Order: sequence, then C-alpha cells, then structure tokens
Amino acid sequence: KKYLRSYAKSDDDDDGVQVPKVGVLFDFDGTVGDTETPAMEVAYWELAPYFIDTPPEELNGRYKLDWIRENCGKPFGEMQEHLDEQREQAGLMSVEEIRADKAEDLEIMKVVNNARAKMGLKSIQQIRDEGSEQAVLWDQARGEFEDALRTLAQPCD
Repeated sequence: KKYLRSYAKSDDDDDGVQVPKVGVLFDFDGTVGDTETPAMEVAYWELAPYFIDTPPEELNGRYKLDWIRENCGKPFGEMQEHLDEQREQAGLMSVEEIRADKAEDLEIMKVVNNARAKMGLKSIQQIRDEGSEQAVLWDQARGEFEDALRTLAQPCD
C-alpha cells in the first residue's frame, strides 16, 4: 500500500504517487507568537498624543496597562472613533484635525517618541520631516503595527 508523503518536492514522488500541493494557513495571534499584546501597545502609542487630560508622566505604567486591558481585541478604528467622541464632548478637535495641524502637545510627544523608539519605530517628527506620514492615522498605524511586531513579538511558550 502506498502512502502520500507530506514532504513531497514535486507533483509525483519517486513511486509515481500523485501528491497534492497543500497550503496551511495559521492564525498567528497567540498560536505561534504573542502578537496581540504588542499590537495593543502600538495602538496605545498611536492614540496617546490625543488622549484627553492625560499628563505625560502618566502615559506609562498603570494608565497604559488599564487602557490596553480595556481595549484589547477592539479594532483600531473603533478605538479612534471612541476617542474622537470623547474629544468632541470636551469641545476639542478630532484626532485627524490635530494631526493635520501638527498640533500635538510637545511634552506628550517626547514620551510618545521615546516609546516609539523602543518599538523600533521612527519618531513622529522624523516621519513628518521625511514626508512619509500618512494622511489618516489608521493608515499610518497599519504599517507601523507590522514594523513594531518585528521588534516586540515573542514566541509563545
């Protein structure tokens, strides 16, 4: 009796048995590597410049951990939408309006850019100086998620 080999190099093995070409798709969020935690950290730092009444010294530590826990698993667009609703209720410009005007708080940006460097990301100022900042934050974040995961993702035990 002939068995199919899983390591076939061609459509026919040495014995002439047809070997189907097979593709395997993995969902890597937690299967092979922990990508959820670093993705949430990137989302946090993408949105942190636009948080309301959060002093720069509170952006790290407990505030960050609580925010990540409360938002874990939510789509980035939903998180930004919620933040924009909070900003509107407070009579503040939207995230995209602040980005377009480049009107982020400089002290907060120092903390944000320090965190970005630890994730292997360029500072916001460097991105702007290079002219590579995306017009929409979600578009910027999407590319930076992938870049940061190269630095932050860890294999699962």
